[in-house]
Amino acid sequence: MFIDLGKDWTTGPPSDYQRFIPMTYAFEIAFHHYELNVYVNDHNIIDKPLLRDENALLTLRGTHLNLMTDILLMEFRPESTTIPFAVDVPDSSLSLSLPRWNINALHAPRGGNSLANIHSLHVAGSYQYFSEVCPNYVEQLKLKFDLRDVAFKNLGWSIRYFMVFRENYLGSFTHFVTLYEYLDRRKKNQPLGDPVSSKYRPGKNNILQTEIQVFIHDGTVIMPAGLPGYSSIHENDSGIGDCLILTLPNLQLQFRMHDHYMEMSLNVSSFSGGLIHNYPEQVTYKKEVLTGLKDILHIDGLDIIANRLFGPQPRTATYVCIWEVSLGPTKILLPASGGRLLAAAVNAFRLNFVDALNAPASEYLPPVDPDGQFLVTFCDSIASFRKTVSFVKFSIKSFDMIWKAGQAVVVFNLPRGINLNSNDLGGRFHRKLISLKVPDIHIKILLTSQPHGSRWLEAANFSADAYADVYTAPRGYREIARAQIAYIEEQDHLTGRARRMFTPLGAHNAEILSNSDLLIHNCALKYVICLEPMPHKNGLYLPHPTLPEQHRLGASVNLTRIEYTRRPRSNAARLSDSDTEEGVSEADRDARLAKTRSSTPAPRSIYEDDQNMSSGDESDDEDLTDVSSASDWSEFAGK
Repeated sequence: MFIDLGKDWTTGPPSDYQRFIPMTYAFEIAFHHYELNVYVNDHNIIDKPLLRDENALLTLRGTHLNLMTDILLMEFRPESTTIPFAVDVPDSSLSLSLPRWNINALHAPRGGNSLANIHSLHVAGSYQYFSEVCPNYVEQLKLKFDLRDVAFKNLGWSIRYFMVFRENYLGSFTHFVTLYEYLDRRKKNQPLGDPVSSKYRPGKNNILQTEIQVFIHDGTVIMPAGLPGYSSIHENDSGIGDCLILTLPNLQLQFRMHDHYMEMSLNVSSFSGGLIHNYPEQVTYKKEVLTGLKDILHIDGLDIIANRLFGPQPRTATYVCIWEVSLGPTKILLPASGGRLLAAAVNAFRLNFVDALNAPASEYLPPVDPDGQFLVTFCDSIASFRKTVSFVKFSIKSFDMIWKAGQAVVVFNLPRGINLNSNDLGGRFHRKLISLKVPDIHIKILLTSQPHGSRWLEAANFSADAYADVYTAPRGYREIARAQIAYIEEQDHLTGRARRMFTPLGAHNAEILSNSDLLIHNCALKYVICLEPMPHKNGLYLPHPTLPEQHRLGASVNLTRIEYTRRPRSNAARLSDSDTEEGVSEADRDARLAKTRSSTPAPRSIYEDDQNMSSGDESDDEDLTDVSSASDWSEFAGK
């Protein structure tokens, strides 16, 4: 509505210079004791908007809300115009009301489930637009959110409604429909949601780039250990039962997206977690409700980095995803009851996040992009596989857990952390690869003879390590690999970013593949032609993700033979092969020596692995393009 209003206001023939009057419009809107309701119905179906029990509503309440913006029209026919704006929302609360048929609405409070309480919210932003359409013009929308003293109740299924909010207002269901219109579209096999392809007009709009920054100071996340409404011990209890409380001193989010690329960086400083009994239903940021909180875990930092490459318009389908999740040193101290509550809180979030009993059935879900899916038929069944290439890298720098039960303690220690890598880039012999590395595993069992004694005796000790590579090769994976490469080539033909990223893999495959295997990688080797990178497209910066430099495992290993017995060696034994062969040229000797060497790289010794792992620990700012992590991506060399 606001976008259409702005277009109506700015349309019309431009005025001439003699009639131009410099003008500045200043707007200030103030709300007092407001209540803002937003519909979050699935597929944006709004059939009875005035009945609260028939809709899912996100409600923002507060005492004051101030909106200020300035429109500066001081220049005659400017090339671009920037409109700054600011929003101040002090002491607000967020709640979610569910329709009566939702099972989570049975024991919900009358005003809805309380989700968040924010002491201070300040939004500063600007929007830059151009007076005409040009391929080199990039419109900019910048938003900066500054939140202080935030408390959020993570119910699991509430996350799904935030995703519905994104789809209804920023995604593919921006136009609401009635139930009759929705069923009529399904009956006529018409596409659900916004007709993106039919509404697309090339060259009619400028590229829009969105940058979002979020800073949260003194945040609290409440994770119930049970289902709210069923965890109360007594009938008169108004709380939600036992909860896991995560205290986040600082959280920072950087997000940037445009028509060709998306990047996100989430950084959390050191945070801790504890257990509390019978947290109140009404969420509050005040620390008085956290009396009796017992800390059980501490994590020294969390970093999440995400990158997505988009294809051509109008669909801008994702064809390459890169995720990197890094946890700092993690320490957990659990009593026996605390371990059960921690597991219950994590399990409750996992089960409620899916929300299978309230979410639309699979046949009513919006159709997935057919070009991004590959169907394989075998044994009268159809299996669907994604053509998008996803790289996932998960790591924990170190892990220490102490679990105490009575007079026994179990100490679980991973001093060098965990590294888990996964990718679904199809290869010659597999569809997906999962690599797990746990260099050191130490488990100890301690016992004491006194209930509160300070002397502990070691009863058992276990040390090990774990290295595992899991290759998944479903039926028809070669056809899936061909379809995946063809899909990436189709989506990447405008920018060539994936082409440059996968060029080292194609060059290596060209050397090691046999003629029969080349049939699978024909399109890949034809596609990954080394081209010059294109850092910009029409003035828009396009990052080019790259893989680390490839190297053969064991190429630098110098294996020596250790003599365990001291035997007198003859003079002939001390001579090398070149010394005992007279009359043989140096070139012939080198050629014969090369033929005797095995083509298989020499295995890496345990000592070298340990040295590489200790020297290659990831720092907080390390990303996927760090050369020190090349061994994590070495599995691509064999594809």
